[in-house]
Amino acid sequence: MKLTPSCLACILASRALDIEKSIGDDAERLAVFHDVVNTVNLYTGPHIELALTATMSYKRLLASTRRSIYSLEEKERRYRVAAEAARTIRGMLKTVEKEGERLRLALIASALATRMQPGPHFLVASPEPPHAVDVVGARMGIDDSDAVAALLHGSPHVFYLTGSVDELPYDEILLEILREEYGARITLVVRGSEFQNFVTKDDLGYSAARSLADEILVTGDGEATILPEEAGFIYERLKEADLLVAKGLLQTLYFYNNPVQVDTLSLLYVPCMVGERVLKVPRNTVNVVLHRRGGEEGGE
Repeated sequence: MKLTPSCLACILASRALDIEKSIGDDAERLAVFHDVVNTVNLYTGPHIELALTATMSYKRLLASTRRSIYSLEEKERRYRVAAEAARTIRGMLKTVEKEGERLRLALIASALATRMQPGPHFLVASPEPPHAVDVVGARMGIDDSDAVAALLHGSPHVFYLTGSVDELPYDEILLEILREEYGARITLVVRGSEFQNFVTKDDLGYSAARSLADEILVTGDGEATILPEEAGFIYERLKEADLLVAKGLLQTLYFYNNPVQVDTLSLLYVPCMVGERVLKVPRNTVNVVLHRRGGEEGGE
């Protein structure tokens, strides 16, 4: 997804919240924000990817503050809070008998959880981890769950691009179903170092995700998604994949503009007008979107 003014405003608002969170002195806050703005200016243009600007702005933030914004301890705490909420979904799934319904609910839960990815909506209120009642009552945009279920037959190889640690307990529910009910082989992709509160290799120590993956791949340091400049080896490995799963709006928009030659499943909550316009779904909806290789949509 190429940059828009709204995207730039979103990036800067997110970095401002990071600065407010991690720095107590107003003069230092302004100095760091000035550095971030200068970096964003360097990565502003009609042909620059949103994911690249987001990545470079966060790297500048870390370099200017010389500290982690999201400590491992904080991320583990957030994971455990989300895991407690996710237990209600696990309980609900135990009562489901209809074929394909467990998968559909797990897809919706994983997509709904992406609303907890950092963004300017945090200026108003931080979203709570979804419970079972939120999943059942989710306002849906696109729901390609049936097409996903059809694609999964035959023990597929799934490459799973993680999002934030807040989503990870919901991802674990989905990964369990993919493995146990569809015989999927899972390659889990995590980041080498900090980008927002997204999953890094260090977060695998306190979560169950490692035990649910057949293989772990680590991208370049601190990337918003798998950018070819830093993660070319992953693009080579994607030739083995039957399905690529991308979490959240930022990664979805990247692959929308840079499609790969593999069926791609986007699990996302759409919080803004850019996502609404590009993806042609109502704002504030939960979406399970399957993009077939060759450009076909999952529901067609």
